[in-house]
Amino acid sequence: MRKQLTNYLVVFCALIWVQQARAQITVTGRVIDSLTGEALGGATVSLLQSSLSTTTNETGNYSISVPVGNSTLAISYIGYQSTTVEVGNRTTVDVVLVKADAALDEVVVVGYGTTKEVNLTGSVSVVNNKDINWKQVGQTSMALQGVAPGVTITQGSGQPGNDAGTIRIRGLGTLGAAGQDPLVLVDGVEMGLNNIDPNDIETISVLKDAASAAIYGSRAANGVILVTTKRARSNKIAVNYNTYAGWQKPTNLPKLVSGLDHMLLLNEANQNVNQSPTFQESYIEAYRENAPSDLYPNTDWQTLTLTSSGFMHNHSLDISGGSDFIKVRASFNHLNQGGLIPNTGYRRSSLRVNTDLKASDKLGFKLDIRGNDAFVFEPGIAPAHIFFLMNGRIPANQEGLLSDGRYGQGWLGENPMAAANASGRSDERTYSAIINLQADWKPIDGMNINVMYSPEVSSGMNKLFRKTYQTFYGDGRLAYSYPAINSLTQTNPFNRQDNFRVLLDYARGVQQHNFKVLGGFELIDSYAESFNARRENFVLQDYPVLNAGSRENQQANGAGGTEYGLMSFFGRLNYDYAEKILFEANLRYDGSSRFAKGNRFGLFPSFSAGWRLSEEPFLQDVDIIDNLKVRASWGQLGNQNIGDYPFVSAVDLSQSYIFNESAVQAAALTQLGNNLISWETTEMLNVGLDATLFNKLSLTAEYYVRNTKDILLELPIPGAVGLGAPYQNAGKVRNKGWDISLNHFNTIGDFNYNVRLTLSDVKNEIVDLEGTGPYISGSTIRMEGYPIDAFFGYQSQGLFQTAEEVAAHAALSSGASAPGDIKYVDQNGDHVINADDRVVLGSNIPRYTYSADLTASFKGFDLNVFLQGVGKVEGYLQGSGVWAFDTGGTAYMHHLDRWTPENPNASYPRLTFGLTNNYQHSDYWMINGAYLRVKNIQLGYTLPQRILGNGFIKNFRITASGQNLLTFDNFLDGFDVEIPRGSIERYPIVKIYSFGLNVNF
Repeated sequence: MRKQLTNYLVVFCALIWVQQARAQITVTGRVIDSLTGEALGGATVSLLQSSLSTTTNETGNYSISVPVGNSTLAISYIGYQSTTVEVGNRTTVDVVLVKADAALDEVVVVGYGTTKEVNLTGSVSVVNNKDINWKQVGQTSMALQGVAPGVTITQGSGQPGNDAGTIRIRGLGTLGAAGQDPLVLVDGVEMGLNNIDPNDIETISVLKDAASAAIYGSRAANGVILVTTKRARSNKIAVNYNTYAGWQKPTNLPKLVSGLDHMLLLNEANQNVNQSPTFQESYIEAYRENAPSDLYPNTDWQTLTLTSSGFMHNHSLDISGGSDFIKVRASFNHLNQGGLIPNTGYRRSSLRVNTDLKASDKLGFKLDIRGNDAFVFEPGIAPAHIFFLMNGRIPANQEGLLSDGRYGQGWLGENPMAAANASGRSDERTYSAIINLQADWKPIDGMNINVMYSPEVSSGMNKLFRKTYQTFYGDGRLAYSYPAINSLTQTNPFNRQDNFRVLLDYARGVQQHNFKVLGGFELIDSYAESFNARRENFVLQDYPVLNAGSRENQQANGAGGTEYGLMSFFGRLNYDYAEKILFEANLRYDGSSRFAKGNRFGLFPSFSAGWRLSEEPFLQDVDIIDNLKVRASWGQLGNQNIGDYPFVSAVDLSQSYIFNESAVQAAALTQLGNNLISWETTEMLNVGLDATLFNKLSLTAEYYVRNTKDILLELPIPGAVGLGAPYQNAGKVRNKGWDISLNHFNTIGDFNYNVRLTLSDVKNEIVDLEGTGPYISGSTIRMEGYPIDAFFGYQSQGLFQTAEEVAAHAALSSGASAPGDIKYVDQNGDHVINADDRVVLGSNIPRYTYSADLTASFKGFDLNVFLQGVGKVEGYLQGSGVWAFDTGGTAYMHHLDRWTPENPNASYPRLTFGLTNNYQHSDYWMINGAYLRVKNIQLGYTLPQRILGNGFIKNFRITASGQNLLTFDNFLDGFDVEIPRGSIERYPIVKIYSFGLNVNF
């Protein structure tokens, strides 16, 4: 009996245990910011009074099992007020966290450290990962376009691997060889921005004024971009996979006239200049009856050549996790981007491993390793030239592809279809690796010593094999072998850079007085060299190996062996009183091997101050003001990017001379050196205002003056010297401008939205050329009082309408005018139109650049829309694509609206052939380059947790995206307004349609 009772008791207890075990529910939800609706990844969600806890993933979602009944969840996140939530019988619990007061003190990465955002006194724009990682671009620089006020990014090509943006921060600061590119540092090490996968980026800080950038001294004259990569956040293992695939197409292509219209218009052009027609009427009639055919072609060169889909796909995988002592985040990225024409593309694979090791409470280490393999390939004839051929160089009445599949003659053997498919290959492969090893030691409270060593190595293998292909006449006869001789050129560059740095910072507070001091030493050593070889006459065109070519005319050259070093001492002092009165001072002392002894070292100081009025008693009771700060800064920066040995009068060993009727290698002095040259110096004044209102609206406004002096120029010297002019510190340039950014965020029920607007302007001016100039180059000029490379030429007054009007006007020195020609203004009234009548016409430096970043989410749906544009800029187009029959080319559809006596109000002058009257540099060919573009748009949907359940997939999101979808402008049809200058010899910017997937495990 006792045994039975025991058995019953055991069974009863087991049933109770089973019941309790079953009385568990899985609670899922999402943690977001109360103001912006932004997902808070890494928030801790725990069951109160237990050891159960979890963390939210990158999209803010979590899942946790809790007992049925009165369970309570505790949610916490750095910088936010912790909260608790009663679960009850709910299975979905979304949590909204409110920023703590300290959240205004969000940490911002600055030079060699971090600071609280409210304590910033310089001009720093912060770009978070969420601002860029949704943009599906091949080059990271393009993801930055428009997101930071005062930062202008332009794209000159859509070719895979060569579609990076050109970055300019607050105007153009120099005239000479020192360059305009900003300094880019990734985790403290100089690196190209486009070598980083956007998914690896945590934040980007753009240092725009001298106060924030002076700590980098001689490398910071054009601004500084600081990139911080992601690291493992918690001990829990997390796996994230992001991918997208899409297709590309040109944003715009010129529209060419047909073969028949080409002949008719060219005959009209000949007739207008009293020349015999190129095409006889009998041939034109035969063409009407027989085209299209091999003998009478009507070739659509664009359709014939643009045979690739531009398919591209990208994959990013990252794994992170660890323990209290070691944390690791490893990521792998692969991008494969095809081109619009055959044999064109870009492939990039990169691996990054970021490791954090905690040896003790006072000692820690970081070891970051990155490897990159980039491969750009294109036809043996450059894609830009192929687009030039198909977009107007060759008329439609030339043979393209014969009926038997052979290539038509094109233009003197140049056939864009043959060039894309059969001209060989150009392969550029670059391998790079970098190690970043750091140690942090905290000997006493408030002090940290950081030691870093980072070597970087890159090497390349570039091969250009130019095949010979054959083209044929319409009757089948061989026309050309192009080029006449095949060839292979191979180049192998090598670069190494070592960076050693020591930092010591100490922070201490005394009552309401807070001090922070930073001191450092940095040593950079760089070396570069390359080797190239060339051979011709390869019998086997499918075997592009140097040994297979003829030894006759072979070449072998070494280049480089150049090196430079930079040694620097620097320091910074920060002081604040109750985080209300702010002050910062920076000082850097740089020594560069690029200058001669006595001029190698330069001192670059900066000072800045701020006042948080919102902390004053007289504003404490003003509820609408959450934060209000005014600030001002002044500082000096340097520019040492002038080449490695500009002060030396070097002997050139690559010269050739004829001795005894034979060419021999020789050496000669070709250019003078100047051992007195020193730094270009940029001095900048900046004033700013930061405000947060209604707890939902933030505003930043700034005004700056940026003066650059001692610009390195090659000023003219007497020709009798017989050598190239040396560099001299001479020029001065000024940039004045302002930046405004406005951000509004709100949450209405389940609907969250954020609107960020930016507007910037900069006015550029050459102040001093040391009494020289002006310097005229084609359609541009450099002259005191005007922007750098301003447009220069004749002012126009429309078109001549009658012979009497031509006779009464000043005569054009370069040729006789006629009705339908452009009428130029006689500026000096001497009744002759010549070079003395040219004036400055405008500038291609963008004014009033703006952007709008719109984000919204509702339940599982999210929408991102990014608009970008320019309010004022002059475009200037010339050559093929603008001028009819330029260099023997064809005409375009817009040329149909040409001047004739019956069409006096035409947009294009009368057609001519062989005359330059209408092709002078003038404002007639200037076009308004202002535009608004839908740069990026993405619609996403995240599956709810109730569908995903408690499985291994924590988050599942699908996206549909577009890039460069719509553009609003008044630019010339067929040309992309983002490239408002030049001709048709370029690879076009592309639209991208893509679909993506984000999965978190």
